[in-house]
Amino acid sequence: MKAHLLVGPALALALNACATPVPPAVTSYTAVACASAPDLARAVALPAGKPRGEVVRTAVDGTTPCLDVAGFKTPYVVYAIPTLANRMIDVGGAIEAARAFPPAVSILGADGQPMRTLPANQFYHRGDRVSVQFIPQEGERYILITVDPALVGTSYSAVATGVSVTYIGVGINSWTSGVDETVSRGRSYHGAVLATVYDTSPEPASRPNRRRD
Repeated sequence: MKAHLLVGPALALALNACATPVPPAVTSYTAVACASAPDLARAVALPAGKPRGEVVRTAVDGTTPCLDVAGFKTPYVVYAIPTLANRMIDVGGAIEAARAFPPAVSILGADGQPMRTLPANQFYHRGDRVSVQFIPQEGERYILITVDPALVGTSYSAVATGVSVTYIGVGINSWTSGVDETVSRGRSYHGAVLATVYDTSPEPASRPNRRRD
């Protein structure tokens, strides 16, 4: 008798796939009446942040507002940057079971005008997302996340690593081996945007031990 048991990440993916339907990639976008500029009143306020990070996840779906950027229609999310010193922000698109949100990220001023656009070569795979990290500069107030038009219609591939344990007989003789599988996901207009705020303030100096008399 031979049985296979998946543990670790592979088991989690298998259980999630059985428990809930996996949202597919949305590779075409038919929004109409898209705005020419983001509505800053809809900005989601980011938290103050923590040393290990504080996360905000925003779903992108058919109810998400859209922009028309030089003829390219895209859903968008706006975050309000916390007005605190010593903050670092990681923002990008979530990698899900069957799709990945391909983000383009710009930093806006208080008037909504772009102050800088973060280049594509600064985006990396970081755990559950493809993201970029930056330290807010003076005058920067909002983060605008849209779909990167250069990535529409392509796929995102990554190697998923799990563990396979094989048993022969009734628990007699077994071996464990790593399982690496290349998983391809469609880059999707729908998905989720993730932002994490880190508090990078220096830790206060520890007080010297007081002498007991």
